[in-house]
Amino acid sequence: PDIIYRIVDCLVNVFSCHGYAITTIEGIGSKKKGYHPVQARLAQFNGTQCGYCSPGMVMNMYSLLEGKQVTMKDVENSFGGNICRCTGYRPILDAFKSLAVDSSEDLRKKVPDIEEMHKVKICERNGKICTGNCSVDDGHNGESHNKNLLAQANAPVHIKLAKDVDWYKVTTLQDIFEIFDKINDAPYRLVAGNTGQGVYRIEEDIRYFIDIGSVGELKTTKMEPNLVVGAGMSLTETMEMFYTLSAENSKFAYTKVLADHIDLIANVPVRNIGTIAGNLCMKNNHNEFPSDMFLMLETVGATINIAEEGNKIVKMSLLSFLDLDLKHKVIHSINLPELDSSYHVRTFKIMPRAQNAHAYVNAGFLFKLKINENGKVLTKPTIVFGGINPEFVHASNTESYINGKNLFDRKVLKTAMKILDAELQLDHVLPDASPAYRKSLAEALFYK
Repeated sequence: PDIIYRIVDCLVNVFSCHGYAITTIEGIGSKKKGYHPVQARLAQFNGTQCGYCSPGMVMNMYSLLEGKQVTMKDVENSFGGNICRCTGYRPILDAFKSLAVDSSEDLRKKVPDIEEMHKVKICERNGKICTGNCSVDDGHNGESHNKNLLAQANAPVHIKLAKDVDWYKVTTLQDIFEIFDKINDAPYRLVAGNTGQGVYRIEEDIRYFIDIGSVGELKTTKMEPNLVVGAGMSLTETMEMFYTLSAENSKFAYTKVLADHIDLIANVPVRNIGTIAGNLCMKNNHNEFPSDMFLMLETVGATINIAEEGNKIVKMSLLSFLDLDLKHKVIHSINLPELDSSYHVRTFKIMPRAQNAHAYVNAGFLFKLKINENGKVLTKPTIVFGGINPEFVHASNTESYINGKNLFDRKVLKTAMKILDAELQLDHVLPDASPAYRKSLAEALFYK
């Protein structure tokens, strides 16, 4: 089946689009051809004004409507990556919420007959408003044409971008290591979603770009009995898989907590193409980066698999990964353990706005508790913070103190807070919030 998703066009390399079928605002409707209902609805609710943000808003909603029943909550959660400086968002949200299956009666009353108000495309087959779902007859035999396009899209590619710059698209791990052998010590960059460029700018002297977005081995998920998640999976794919798994397997019920946290990372278009490996690579290269993926995985005791030359897969802890030189290595997959109901997982992210922002402070907690014994901590807990300083990961002293004690004892909690206060040594790098504020956040999250 086709996979339809929104992307941020300013972050996606043109050469990564090989194999994509791209639809832009001009492709869904115009004054000449007739407007798509999403376009007409936005105009009718006075959501266009200066118009600069309108194409992005419309295409975001258009793809959101593809193949699913959209609720008003879905609409609210899907526009964190779109900026409007005119309308204050209310007319835009109202317009798109009116298209939701659970739209309020007040919104529906505001919708006139848009066929009369605007030149809306009418389907030639059924005489109803066009939904944009009909395939275009381009003169090709559909099935054979699609197979040919698919074969071309999945084939390796080598493009000479400049005298000293090459672009490779690969489809297997072996392809990657063959290129590594060929380029020796020349500077290179592995490319998947390329969303990290929105955080840290790309180096100027890269000579080889290797597109690994089509390497199937990096997108495989399996049970062994631990859960092995391909590091090339997008954050959206990972989030959806976690929601499904948490409902089906009690040993992985905690993955719902992880999925809820992933929903706080960046915005929908970024999560659609940004990968687990890409997020972890940024943490490896920039230890100060408050990576939510690293924090969540370290909280639950996950380990990481690194592919090396000679078909070697090396398993290591995430803490060891932080110091690993990734040259001529590939992040292959992540191992997540089974956790029974005695384990309690909580993660938090405090950020300046509800969507599309880095954390001031993020935190993860894993406690194995005996609830009927006043919350006795049965094993050494995990207490992880991000946004403290580049070297800080675990509140190790606090973890050691709490082990074996009753968590709900006020004296224990008071002492634990003092120990935590002493080991939280925050740096101050503008434009980060002040150390005092971030420290108070971290302590409040532990208390919570």
